[in-house]
Amino acid sequence: MVKLRTSLTSLKFEVQIAKMEAVNAGLTTHAATFTPLAVPLATYTAKVAEITANAAAIQANDDLALSLRLTRDTLLGEGRLMYEQNAGSVAGLSGGDAATAVLSGYELFAAPVPAGPLTQVLNLSATTGDEAGEADLQHNPVPGAVAYETQCSPNGTTGWAYISTVGVSKQTITGQTSMTMCWLRVRAIRGTEHGPWSDPATVLIP
Repeated sequence: MVKLRTSLTSLKFEVQIAKMEAVNAGLTTHAATFTPLAVPLATYTAKVAEITANAAAIQANDDLALSLRLTRDTLLGEGRLMYEQNAGSVAGLSGGDAATAVLSGYELFAAPVPAGPLTQVLNLSATTGDEAGEADLQHNPVPGAVAYETQCSPNGTTGWAYISTVGVSKQTITGQTSMTMCWLRVRAIRGTEHGPWSDPATVLIP
């Protein structure tokens, strides 16, 4: 089923009215397609007209503006409810077809943009840590990464061993053998997906 935008509360009242009017026009033009509605078209049309008339009255009557604004808030609340109820009807009556649904005047939710593949971690650097057995690592963040896995090797070619998985691009590794060279590599992770390993960085563990 198509998903339509129905949230109006955070919008300026002028924008709310414009969207209600657009849907009223769409439903009126394509009444044969979008029937029956949760809120009958005649009822919705009358409510939109009442809201529009109230907005015009506010502009024309400064002395009554406060009272009219209170009425406006009530009318807009009623209009938003009808707007949301009829969106459900439109989604069903469109048969899940987006092109048909937008004829109603409702807007579609934008489809989420698929995340691209994770890229290689770049600019990995490793420096001697402050305490024995520690080293400090940092690298460029990878777009879309949720975490980073780090491994260490005694020669940079074989014997890669897991060290840690962290959610940031800067970390301090601990528990390494003092006075040894360590080759480190990092890759980005997102769920079960992982990117390619970085080029190794070397550091003398204190």
